[in-house]
Amino acid sequence: MHRPSLPHLAGLAAVAAAGTALSSPAQGASNDNPQIRPLVMVEWSAPPTMLQDPRDAGLVRALGMLPDRLRDLQAETPDFPPEATRVIDLAARTLSTSGRFSIFYNDANPELGMFGYGMILSFDAPDRAGAVRLDRGYRSLMEMGGPLPFEPGPQPRFEGLSEFATPIGSFGFGPRASGDRWAFTAFAGAVDDLDAPFAILPDLEEGQHIRVRGVADLRAIEPGLNTAKAFAGADPEFMHTIREIEELGLLGPDAPSFHFVYGSDAERSFSHIRSVNVRRFTELMGNPTETLGTSALRAIPADATLAFVTASNPSGFLARFENQDEVRESIEELYWEIRQATGIHLREDLFDTLGDSTALFMSDTTGSGGLMSAVMILAVDDHATLRNTINRAAATLREVIREEGEYNEVVSRLRVAPWSHDNQSYMSLRFDGLPIPLDISLALTDDWLVLGLTPQGVVGAVEHILSGDPGFDTKPFLDGRTVSAVNFVDTERFARSGYGGLSMVGSAVAAGVRNTEAGRDPGLVVPTARELLVSARPSFQIGYWEGDDYIQLSEGDPSMLVQLSAGIGVLKEFAPVIAGGVAVFSAQQRSHGGMRPRGRWSMLDADELINLIRYGSTGPDPYTVALAVLKASNEEAHREDR
Repeated sequence: MHRPSLPHLAGLAAVAAAGTALSSPAQGASNDNPQIRPLVMVEWSAPPTMLQDPRDAGLVRALGMLPDRLRDLQAETPDFPPEATRVIDLAARTLSTSGRFSIFYNDANPELGMFGYGMILSFDAPDRAGAVRLDRGYRSLMEMGGPLPFEPGPQPRFEGLSEFATPIGSFGFGPRASGDRWAFTAFAGAVDDLDAPFAILPDLEEGQHIRVRGVADLRAIEPGLNTAKAFAGADPEFMHTIREIEELGLLGPDAPSFHFVYGSDAERSFSHIRSVNVRRFTELMGNPTETLGTSALRAIPADATLAFVTASNPSGFLARFENQDEVRESIEELYWEIRQATGIHLREDLFDTLGDSTALFMSDTTGSGGLMSAVMILAVDDHATLRNTINRAAATLREVIREEGEYNEVVSRLRVAPWSHDNQSYMSLRFDGLPIPLDISLALTDDWLVLGLTPQGVVGAVEHILSGDPGFDTKPFLDGRTVSAVNFVDTERFARSGYGGLSMVGSAVAAGVRNTEAGRDPGLVVPTARELLVSARPSFQIGYWEGDDYIQLSEGDPSMLVQLSAGIGVLKEFAPVIAGGVAVFSAQQRSHGGMRPRGRWSMLDADELINLIRYGSTGPDPYTVALAVLKASNEEAHREDR
């Protein structure tokens, strides 16, 4: 059966994934008005208040100077349009404040317009005068194109707000107070209360500072969909698509919803994401719902600096493609072509032999803790079949090297070489007689397929696995939970590596807002390395199931600058791979004048790669990329044979 790519779900999931994680799942507050069904609801803090850690004080100062710097542009730029001045001033005031936004369905009063849906957008102000300034700014902005084409409505329903009538419902805006909170608020459609819809936002605990929190609920789509069916129900293609989405469980009373919180307290940044009622959809998409066993976590060395481990379902992944009408024929053709060329059936001889866990990590055990220590391990269910598959693949690769070596002396020096160390068998792709530092290696133990960029890394990983020594199963952040996924970053280590880049970013920010003539200088945006990196907390994220709900919790250092420095450090590790890829591609283009090389395995068809990844995929996971590469390679060979 065809499975759509579901852009609506992807968009909502992207919103939900914006956070980083916590120690208890996000729970929604009790909905004081159950007749309000929120489609999307978000509340955010003002940027300066998001950064509560003292180490971020310099960044807060610099951000606070940004509105003044934007206003400087008027004096510095000849003939600066006055309209642009108003827009910049309004944008500066708006972006420096907290606010909230919601689209929802109003079961109680759907007749208020917009087919029963309402929208509220609100920007907070420090007092009544601030709210009035925002109101004047937005009125001025709307009037730039002339008078509003709508007549004022009857007596406004909300004190302080102007209201206008339109063919699909009323809308209004203006300054208003809610308790001791002043804000500029705009609304449209079926809105009968400007505060009650936000009662469902996830709660915070004592001492926690919100950065972003919100809800996305696909159940609120159903009323609008019923309206769409009334207009387009006679269209068979439209109804076919709707039925397919319903079969995935994404519509109706049991559709998924997402509750998320991203914030910080004195000791950490955190996020919790609860994806409600997503097990059915996850299973239908061929993704795993199993949990990680202790052996999977123990296989990752305790000194890992970067680690990603997840439950996996390779056969289920492949079945997702096999069940799609658009690609079934191509998949079957791919199976046949690979089997003809290698004797390997892609699913039976490879995907079906793999187990329920996959991990990628860098560690001191496998190297220096940097890029060259990177190792990938995949759980193995059928050792004998996979061993035979590896040997067949090695024989095929040797034949490819022999063919390509006739045209390229360097390629002719490549070897697929078996070797052993401490009675364990290994295999490497490396050069003979040329000082080229390529030595990609693999090993197959009873339970794991181990692949790495260096033979030392693979040997280190195998020795750790066979030793039975504790690994990630002893990490305190697991807290005895049975999990389905774990991500980990040694923040202090990577932040130390990325500090030089961070200091340059800080200097650029400071220079961007500085105006010495006006006496405006933020000072040090980034503190000293010793001050910034003191007691930096590692970052982790765990995912686990509670019934049909999937929970994602994460923690990290409370300083935004520490996290940014660690991010730069991680990017720094992978920069050689990115640069190398660009260099190889550029060299190929120059060498062949922009034309495809004649070698049958030399270059992939990018369109084929992109098209295959697109079908039914939620992202370029390793199995998708592997399948795409195989398909593109074989179609290239098929074209040239003809």
